[in-house]
Amino acid sequence: MSTLRYAVRVEKLASTQKLQSAAVASTTQVGYGTLSIQVGTDAKVDVTVAQGKGSLADIRDAINAAAGSQGVSASLVHGDAGDVLVLNSSRSGANGALSITTSGGDGGLSVLTTGGGTLTEVTSASDAEVWVDGVKRTSASNHLTDLIDGVTLDLTKAQTGVDFKLTVAGDPTSLHGRVDAFVKAYNTAVTSLRAQSAAGDKDNAGGPLSGDATPRAIIQALRGAMGTDYADMAALGLKTAVDGTLTLDGSKLDATLASDPGAVRRAFGDGAAYATSLRATLTAYVGDDGLIASRTKSLNDHLKNIQGQRDDLDRRMTQMETDYRRQFTALDSMMAQMQSTSSFLTQQLSSLSR
Repeated sequence: MSTLRYAVRVEKLASTQKLQSAAVASTTQVGYGTLSIQVGTDAKVDVTVAQGKGSLADIRDAINAAAGSQGVSASLVHGDAGDVLVLNSSRSGANGALSITTSGGDGGLSVLTTGGGTLTEVTSASDAEVWVDGVKRTSASNHLTDLIDGVTLDLTKAQTGVDFKLTVAGDPTSLHGRVDAFVKAYNTAVTSLRAQSAAGDKDNAGGPLSGDATPRAIIQALRGAMGTDYADMAALGLKTAVDGTLTLDGSKLDATLASDPGAVRRAFGDGAAYATSLRATLTAYVGDDGLIASRTKSLNDHLKNIQGQRDDLDRRMTQMETDYRRQFTALDSMMAQMQSTSSFLTQQLSSLSR
């Protein structure tokens, strides 16, 4: 990215409107009726002030309850001359101005209207005005994301007639950090896949996915994606090691960023061959409908099936235990009866022999 320079002049900042009433004693009943409050061109919000609930504190509470979620807030300032009702619009810019009318009641609330009442404007609702190289732009917000392509401006101070210099340049340090972070994440994934699928030996247990071809297939797919645009990747200092991990030549990357910052975008940008291939690979394996999600569902279904079989076995064993206990009890009862009968017969035979 080449260095771009702009002359920026901030004539006005966007501001929100703030109104305040005349000071009255805290116990004064200003009036009752309905206040209709409108923010810009939004729909009006009616605020009902009941009779006997017309103090500024009551009016403040009624406004916050009815219009607080519509971008209007009310508060009180307690001064020497009495209480002052302060009304704030939460929307900056000219379209955030408040319009207040009243109806019904005793007419006392008319002092809080914006047309003929006693409200004074502390801060006006105004748009920001900024000039870039002589081009004027107005905005309801001080946060501008579309004034200059790829640049976000936050306006904090207005100085009439004063131009500030804005320089937009590439940040090779940031790009280097992002490429380095990618390499670390890639290598972490490959290392984890290898550990999960390790075969093991007599001294070391195998990984939980030992013998499963999926981890090896994923590593191979990642290496294959790298090969779709190996020239641009190599220009950034990236190389594939024998074990599938990546190595980064930081000096080569810095040299490339200094001479051609667009190299990173060509390698990793949305339309880059490698980025497209990598996204397709990851989607095929870890996407919502990918292989891992499918296998996870299949394994979970299998576990549910096994659990169902275990539950069936438990029920059968419980039923078998119940049956055996019933049979044993019946047999025990029968044995007791037979022993009683045997004793009786023995006694009778003994009597007959005498």
